Amino acid sequence: MDRGLRSLQARDRRRAHGSRRRRGRRLDAGGWPRRNRAGGLERQHHHDPERPVNPPATLETPRLRLRLPVADDAAAIFDAYTQDSEVARYTSWSPHRSMDETRKFLDQHCEAGWKAGTVFSWLITLAEGGHAAGMIDFRLAACRAEVGYVLARRYWGHGLMTEAARVVVDWVISQPEIHRAWATVDLENPASQRVLKKVGMVREGVLRRWMVFPNLGFVPRDVWSFARIKETGTRQ
Repeated sequence: MDRGLRSLQARDRRRAHGSRRRRGRRLDAGGWPRRNRAGGLERQHHHDPERPVNPPATLETPRLRLRLPVADDAAAIFDAYTQDSEVARYTSWSPHRSMDETRKFLDQHCEAGWKAGTVFSWLITLAEGGHAAGMIDFRLAACRAEVGYVLARRYWGHGLMTEAARVVVDWVISQPEIHRAWATVDLENPASQRVLKKVGMVREGVLRRWMVFPNLGFVPRDVWSFARIKETGTRQ
């Protein structure tokens, strides 16, 4: 682990300790998966024959643990990145103005997506300390899975986004029902383009006037399309 990341982890441990004292509870305690004991999200990671895919509740890498986000993560997520306009620059959402806005996102996007079996989100946390570092998801549509992600600014430049994206894309493309893992990225976002190349995606071409990034204006922007395709007759 590089020295810069160790320094960030030490600083985050001090911040998390202070946050727990102020709020009187752990940032990763409780939340909506625990409330849904009668067949809700808590059981979503078990095999369900009615679902085309059954993603695991957690994915692990040498430095990261990807897990289901919970409602009580809202404070940590808000502090880490959802209020940061620079992080939100190339996203489809505007910076959150309050922790309640982040909590609503967790409820309406993350929880609802897992329940519906259409969008599967994981909170990216550090394996050491468990601090929130970002989020990654994939949106399922027929035989295709569209990947999206965001990373807190303090963790940029350490290869963490590539590490998280690789484990998700590898899992996605290994599923027999999925033949295309893909993503779009703004033409002026080279850092994200490098991530996609490193996880095995190939740049296919430009999608003209494809997506609105509200932090850059309200005219649809051109994006690159990247994809990793499963070869015919193979699982990967």
